[in-house]
Amino acid sequence: MLFIQVCACLASAQYNDHRDRKLDSLENVVAGWTRERLASAPYETKAGVCLAFSQLMYGYERINPDRSMYAARRTYDLGNELKSLYQPYLASKFIGQLFYNKEQYDSTIFYYRVALGYLDRMAAGDAGPDTPEGYPQERIDDAASSLYGNIGNLYYEIDSLPQAMDYYAKAGEIFKKYDWKISSSILEHNLGDIWADEGNDAKAIESYFAAIRYAQEAGDSLWVASPKLGLGALFMRQG
Repeated sequence: MLFIQVCACLASAQYNDHRDRKLDSLENVVAGWTRERLASAPYETKAGVCLAFSQLMYGYERINPDRSMYAARRTYDLGNELKSLYQPYLASKFIGQLFYNKEQYDSTIFYYRVALGYLDRMAAGDAGPDTPEGYPQERIDDAASSLYGNIGNLYYEIDSLPQAMDYYAKAGEIFKKYDWKISSSILEHNLGDIWADEGNDAKAIESYFAAIRYAQEAGDSLWVASPKLGLGALFMRQG
């Protein structure tokens, strides 16, 4: 989802799996490209280094958050230098998530708002180097649904349930628009867990059953079983 071919993104803002990235090899790619040297490099080289940093930010998230933050900031800076919108969107959302992981919520919402700004520009028709005619609507919607989910999680964490549900609903509308049933199932499962934690059993049961229905329609047995566990725990609590 991004950049010129060499910096094109991966598939979905929400569910990319970066565990297979070879971090040592990527570090070797970027090691010699100081800011000074990169400043005079050709566009294609900068785009390649930007892609390497974007993979490093994901790859280091769980094992070295400080290194992940550095890579994310380099991705953000290079993306802006290359006049992309999507790469800075990804990096700012990711930086927000790193602050969320550290429970630094003021910084989290600041960077999520930065990411929303890039989405607004894409939605307004601003172009990037990989998409001179503007970003495809499905790509924008995919990015938006991911960010809305993150913002919903943040508001729930800081005890602002109405705002959390507003953003979850925005994400859900996009999932329904494209008939993304697994995404809908995951969202409804999460909502079931939230309502169960809030003590609203009726809404929890409704969400769990919605999650099962979406998963059955998608033919995914894992996501059929998972919300059933939530239902089982809820029914056991009810006796």
